Amino acid sequence: MKLAFSAPMSTAEIIKCVDKNISCILCEDDVVEFLYDDKEVTSDNISETTRNLPATRSVISAISNLYLRKQILFERM
Repeated sequence: MKLAFSAPMSTAEIIKCVDKNISCILCEDDVVEFLYDDKEVTSDNISETTRNLPATRSVISAISNLYLRKQILFERM
């Protein structure tokens, strides 16, 4: 839940954070540094690269619950 409030991130970026055991992102620059360290991962394909990670289902469930409880808002970017 801390990740959802630490910096603006996509669901795929949150999934990748959980997969890499990153529990805190301080700013948007950290997102780029920690999550896009692989030359093959871009903002265009990160959702495809995280689709089959073990954490995907639990993260989507957690985000859905936060949204249903009106604890987070989705913004179109």
